[in-house]
Amino acid sequence: MKSNKVKRFFTLQRKYLCIPYIVFFILFIFAPILIIVFYAITNEVYDAATNTTHIVLSGQPFINFFTDPSKINVLFVSLFIAPARIAIYRSGSFVFLRYAYASAEQTESVSGFLCPTMCICFCSIIFSS
Repeated sequence: MKSNKVKRFFTLQRKYLCIPYIVFFILFIFAPILIIVFYAITNEVYDAATNTTHIVLSGQPFINFFTDPSKINVLFVSLFIAPARIAIYRSGSFVFLRYAYASAEQTESVSGFLCPTMCICFCSIIFSS
């Protein structure tokens, strides 16, 4: 009877396979989003009389993001320049990969096996800077 309880405790069921994914989601996706939202809607106010700082709900950091020139520059780079750079990177890497695969098929050697990995490494080095 006791061995049956021990066996049932240690058996892996399908419903427990999602636990690492849930923990990953909470720690690395949900918590950072909450922190970003918290900093977007709060502001620190310094009280000189008591020499303390208080956190106050306000939309001022959110408004400052769209009115400060340096932050508008960051927004511009994120929305317009980064996708263009990614498109250039991908088009250049596809040309390089096509050439590398063609040369690997012609030689039919061991380098054909290593070629995709080397191409990805070279493309990330060449086109990312």
